[in-house]
Amino acid sequence: MKKEQTPPPRKGNPYMGFLWSILILLLLNGLIFPKLSEGPITTDYGTFIHKVDSGKVKEVAIKSNQIYFITEENDKTMTYQTGETNDPKLVDRLLNANSPNPDGKIAFTQIVPRENSPILDFLLMWLFQQHEPP
Repeated sequence: MKKEQTPPPRKGNPYMGFLWSILILLLLNGLIFPKLSEGPITTDYGTFIHKVDSGKVKEVAIKSNQIYFITEENDKTMTYQTGETNDPKLVDRLLNANSPNPDGKIAFTQIVPRENSPILDFLLMWLFQQHEPP
């Protein structure tokens, strides 16, 4: 009678591959991915006004409490963000400023926040009220 051959037992920890995968993902997330997805440079409102007045700003987008703007400096395009202040003369300043755009004017917009559907809001509120703890 022949004995069935059993495979030799594996040496080492069976979770080691999983741990190495987690370590590699953490390294990629901490070192590589932030360099690939660099966002706008944060700056102060005074720098924004200075760049507008010096004619370096190409585009401005105003969103609730932030201003995003694109400049062209030394043949390099840069994206910045700053906080919005209550500046009643901002629109006039943007309309009268020079720009590296072909028409010489700064392109600017106000980003309108997207509102939720009233039906979706009602359903979500109803769902959360039904599952509140007693």
